[in-house]
Amino acid sequence: MVYISRLLNQISLYHFIYTDVSSLLEYLIKQYLQTSGRERVYLDMWDEALSGIRKHMITVTKEANLKIVGELPHGVGNKLSPKMDHLACFLPGAIALGATRGRPLAEARMMPRWNKDREEQIELAKELTKTCWGSKYTHSMHIHHAQLEHRFTNSCNHLQCMP
Repeated sequence: MVYISRLLNQISLYHFIYTDVSSLLEYLIKQYLQTSGRERVYLDMWDEALSGIRKHMITVTKEANLKIVGELPHGVGNKLSPKMDHLACFLPGAIALGATRGRPLAEARMMPRWNKDREEQIELAKELTKTCWGSKYTHSMHIHHAQLEHRFTNSCNHLQCMP
């Protein structure tokens, strides 16, 4: 796990949220929950990754006011690309799973460790879900994923995504 953590720091999770990275992110929180919280390293890696995503990769479209997960093709500290790959649509569920620790939302909100940050994570998950649903809804279901990504990217560019 140390190797993976160092590797993630080198390649930076913040570049692109798709393909192998999306699977890795999703399974960090799942692995923590599936080990009944005994493997804290997975939670720590999840928290670090989510913190970086929230800080460096979330942006809002100007006209539609939709939150998206952009890309940092040149790394943290460089310009955010307002391109949200369709595979990033796994992220809202993973964020909600992490915030609630796998419990129903109403039950999670009653837990002593529920706090403002977890509530903000739930709100982010809702907003990203809205974006993902909207991108799928506004396009024909017969469009290939690459075309959906391209059309959504073009839509986002037309909506003047804010960095």
